Amino acid sequence: MKTRDWLILNAHRFPTRAKAVVACMSRRICVDMYNAIVKFRPDWHSDDDDKGEPKIVMSGSVSDTKDWQPHIRSKHDVRLWLRGLRTRMIQ
Repeated sequence: MKTRDWLILNAHRFPTRAKAVVACMSRRICVDMYNAIVKFRPDWHSDDDDKGEPKIVMSGSVSDTKDWQPHIRSKHDVRLWLRGLRTRMIQ
């Protein structure tokens, strides 16, 4: 079952507040998962890393497609973001 299909079948079960970490097999799958989640919960999206709920943490290159660019961070930014995530997950 594709991620998109799973989300369609189970979207009604998503809580309004939750904490989770999802590891995907590829960056393309991560972007597809993010887009599917935001489709069902548009209020969770924010371009600001300090706001919004779902985030993709990945590094990339200039050859990556245009729709991946908002999710690409430098290795330094990824480390900082993950450090903050660990702190928020404990709370």
